[in-house]
Amino acid sequence: MSVNAQRTEGSGTSQLLDQIRSTGYNKDVTFALARVVSIDPLVIRLAGESFDLEEDDIIVARSLRERVITAHITDISTESAGSHSHSGDSGGSTSTNGSHTHAISGNATVTLPSPLEVDAKVIVAIHEISAADKEFYVIDMPGEAPEGGGE
Repeated sequence: MSVNAQRTEGSGTSQLLDQIRSTGYNKDVTFALARVVSIDPLVIRLAGESFDLEEDDIIVARSLRERVITAHITDISTESAGSHSHSGDSGGSTSTNGSHTHAISGNATVTLPSPLEVDAKVIVAIHEISAADKEFYVIDMPGEAPEGGGE
């Protein structure tokens, strides 16, 4: 089996789209770039189109939505030098001028914000069910290549 190792030109997004087109054409699914017009409610506009897709018209990948996760934090220590104070749950407090550490370990609930913002570009997969019926999936955002070109 031979592998085509030819490099493509253009941005990371255009390279991704070229690879998808060359490796697995599916006439029912196409990809397009879009721009976020509004966040609340979410509205996007496909590149080259004059109409907007509203939140009810699109399915957004979980990684692009605000979401809450539980993370386990293990052995994070902070070193706090200088004058500062601590207050306790029972209303008392202490002050110190010395250096000491604070250790944190346990589960934490973290809210990951949506990376979407007005005028952000997004990649949309368009599934054509029939000539009159399409599904629009916001699947990712174009990003910069990793340091060193990702090679």
